[in-house]
Amino acid sequence: MEEGWVKLHKKFIKWEWYDEIQTKVLFIHLLLTVNYEDRNWRGTLIRRGQTVTTLRQLAKTLRCSVQQIRTCLDHLKSTHEITQHSTPQHTVITLVRYDDYQTTNTLVNTQSTHEQHTSNKRPTLPKEDTKKYKKEKKDIGAASNEFRQLTDYFCSAFKQRFGDEYPFQRAKDGSLLSACLKKYGLEKAKGLIDQFLKSDDEFIKRAGYSVGVFHSQIPKLLSGSTAETRNERVLRAHEGGLDG
Repeated sequence: MEEGWVKLHKKFIKWEWYDEIQTKVLFIHLLLTVNYEDRNWRGTLIRRGQTVTTLRQLAKTLRCSVQQIRTCLDHLKSTHEITQHSTPQHTVITLVRYDDYQTTNTLVNTQSTHEQHTSNKRPTLPKEDTKKYKKEKKDIGAASNEFRQLTDYFCSAFKQRFGDEYPFQRAKDGSLLSACLKKYGLEKAKGLIDQFLKSDDEFIKRAGYSVGVFHSQIPKLLSGSTAETRNERVLRAHEGGLDG
């Protein structure tokens, strides 16, 4: 749709991907091109906040490579800005918090908005589908909030122990913490972080208290094992060789 407008709050300049130009441009492009209401496309219901596209089409429109588009999508997925469902023919991208971005509390230009949209009436959904959709949106919103809580918790706990800001890598660290959250839940993930950052394990101390090391040590943290792992044996053998 090339009619109408979208809202963009001034606090957008504080968004964590704002200084990553290609990711920011892609996000704004998606904000402008997703459906403002549910519509049928080739027998498939494409919901409000979703768009059907291809990586090649996005790359052509934004004048960048397909690999750059993949990287930007990974960035947005790592911080739960979008979800992506791909088939061999196309990709459906969903802006997770589209309603937060575009919902208004005042009735502005109601008449003109109605006139713009009369040619695209919202399809009537079965009651069961409507309930399922609302539940999915609620679940996604809760997951996004918990992800932010977990990343903030890791950075805060790191600073509390070491006195320095943790150099959080949004794509890599975000992806690992998201996987941990999905598998163990928020409270258990927090407990594992506490256990990790308080650990005096020799391998962890030598490897560093990073999200990557945390993720690799989760099985050991869960088992409470103090047995020397293969990584530790390799590291110790290497150091022994240097001492010799």
